[in-house]
Amino acid sequence: MLEGLTTNLYKGKKLRDINYILAQGLARVLDDKDSTDANNILDEFEKSLEEQGRQLLKIEFIISSFLTTGLVLILLCTTWLLRFNLGYILGSNAFELVIASFCGGIGAFVSSFIRSLNFTGDIRVPKSTYSFDGAMRIFFGIIAGFIMALAIQSNMLLGIINDLKGSSMSLICFLSTIAGASESLVPSIVKKVEEKV
Repeated sequence: MLEGLTTNLYKGKKLRDINYILAQGLARVLDDKDSTDANNILDEFEKSLEEQGRQLLKIEFIISSFLTTGLVLILLCTTWLLRFNLGYILGSNAFELVIASFCGGIGAFVSSFIRSLNFTGDIRVPKSTYSFDGAMRIFFGIIAGFIMALAIQSNMLLGIINDLKGSSMSLICFLSTIAGASESLVPSIVKKVEEKV
């Protein structure tokens, strides 16, 4: 079981070194007449493995979130640099939706980073699960930003923002960022829309 956990967490030379120590401990348990010391060492090894494993999973989660957010920032900057061409092709409303969606992804990264401070991963769960979770949180933030911007543009929520001149897009982007960071905001928007419909 411990060897399976180490394989999940480590690679290369680090994995070989840890499995060597683990094999030595198991050999002592099997060979010694009094295996109390070896069992104690294995117990300490397991506690240490769990603590280090949680930190590794936390790093995996943060890196995945960070890389996905980096991609979102690149897309946001590219979209902004091409704003005149894209604004003409897509129309101003669709362009605002795209920008606001990316802002939602940035908000999701802020939320993920704050959540990582109290991160409690389970070392029995594959590392790839936490990588996927980190990336998906940013994707859900993009969707939340899109829903918030769409709700404002359709006057279902805070429609007064559409009447503001000059600062309406900044305000929509700000609220979309908040929507990406909040897990309860978008469900409450959907509930309000359901009530109205």
